[in-house]
Parts: sequence; C-alpha cells; structure tokens
Amino acid sequence: MALKLYRLRKMKLFGLPLLPDRLPLFFLRLSAILLLPAGFLYSYQHKLLHHPEYVSRSELSEQLASKNLQAWPSLDTYRGILADFDSISSVPAKGTVVLFHGNSGSAISRTNFADHLRVLGYRTILLEYPGYGARKGGLDEETLIADGAESVKRAIQQFGKPVYIMGESLGCGVAAGVISRVAGQVSGALLITPWDNLPNVAQFTYWYLPAKLLTRETYDSIANLKSFAGPLVVVMSEKDEIVPTTSTLNLYRSFAGKKKLYVMPGATHRSWYGHTDQKWWKETLAFLESGSETP
Repeated sequence: MALKLYRLRKMKLFGLPLLPDRLPLFFLRLSAILLLPAGFLYSYQHKLLHHPEYVSRSELSEQLASKNLQAWPSLDTYRGILADFDSISSVPAKGTVVLFHGNSGSAISRTNFADHLRVLGYRTILLEYPGYGARKGGLDEETLIADGAESVKRAIQQFGKPVYIMGESLGCGVAAGVISRVAGQVSGALLITPWDNLPNVAQFTYWYLPAKLLTRETYDSIANLKSFAGPLVVVMSEKDEIVPTTSTLNLYRSFAGKKKLYVMPGATHRSWYGHTDQKWWKETLAFLESGSETP
C-alpha cells in the first residue's frame, strides 16, 4: 500500500503531482490554472468579440471617391456609406437596404453587398459601428443597438420606405436588437449566419469554461425578433465553425412570422458568400418584398 501511494505521488497531471503531499496547495494551484482563462474571457469580452479596422476621415474620403460611393449622411456626421441607386438611374430605387456588418474590418470592406443590391435597384447604406472605421465610440451592446436604431430612423426620414435590414454574423445580433426598437418601420430582414443568443455561441467556443455565466452581453436575437412580423430570411453555413448551426436553427425555428431558410452546403462561417450569385440575391430580395413563402 505504501508503495502504491509513493508511485501516485510521483505521477503528474499537467505538470502537477497527481497526489501531492500538500493537497491545499495543489488545489490552489489547480484553481488558478482554471480561473485564468475564465477571468480573461470575462474581462476582455469586447476585445474578443470586436476586431475593428480604423481609418481617418481623409483616408475614407479617398476610398469612397474611388468607388463612386458617398459618406452618409455626410463626412462630418459620418454614420456609414451610401450607394445611391438614384444617382445612376432615372427610375426610383425599390427601397433602402441597411447593412450591419460583421465583427471585423469596417463598412468599406463590404462594398460587394452594395454592388449586388444596386444592380437590383436598391439603395444601400453600409452602416458603421461606433468604434469602427472613421467613427469613435464604445463597443458595448447598448451603444451599438441604440446607434443603429437612430441610423435606421434617419434613413427612413431621408429616403422613406420600404427599408430592409440586413446583418452578417455579429451584425445579425445588432440588427435584431435594432428591429426590436423599430420593428413597425422595417419591411423585411435578411440575417446571414445569425445566432439565437451570444452566451450560447460563447459556450460553443469556450466549451471548457462556464462561458454562459461569464458572458456579460446577450444579443438575444430570439427575444429581439419576437415583435417583428417578417418576412425574414436566414442564411446558415452548413459547416459553420464559429456560430453553431444549432444556434442558427434555434433562431429560425423560434420565429413565428413569414420566413425562409437557406442552407449553404459545405460553407464555413466566412465562405458563405462564394455560394451566392446574382440570381440568389434577386430571389432573396423578391421574397423580402413580397412576404410570400417560396417553395
């Protein structure tokens, strides 16, 4: 028996004795190892969630001029980028699409969306978050949603209806929060790789920690879309490695209004765009316009 205890004391787990002589000290060290990543997750959530790209207003102005785009509402009061259909056509725009982009880069890196939508006859506003691009501000959930709601109200005031909201990844969480505040003003929504709520995604990513308990912001898209009558289009990447498909499906199934689900076969979180073409964009916007279920 004494020999067995001696052998156990010589064995190690993660560099620590399996059966140390001083058990209280052992558990203290083990707790410190486990608490370190938990503390980092709790304290640096905004840095883990947001990866903004910064540009000066002069740099932004040069970039916009090269792409035939405009600062909106103006460079001095910058909230996003406008791709105005009316400036290239004598026919009025079918409506305005307001985009809430993902957690990395900035609005200028999403001009490909405007290219698709402008061809189809839509005016597009690529909104910029506070703390991204050429904007200053905080990156907390309340700030982003309140700012987004104000931008949508300004877009309606300037251009009228219909207004369609579009989000990608983190932008879906922001978009859903905005819809909860201006639901009666929005004619349709397109959410690309959305989640049901942020704590569930955090738990999926940090499976070895009590991430749900450590996540301070919720971005609860199910609750935020409850008052929205639709229509809603949800895009899910079949092999999404960041937002679990169970989270996306949970959001879709919970929505009681008119809806349509697109599953991109073989797509990852970032590769969904390569599974679309102009025909897909036309079909998707037609569904948002009509509000009728497509077989």
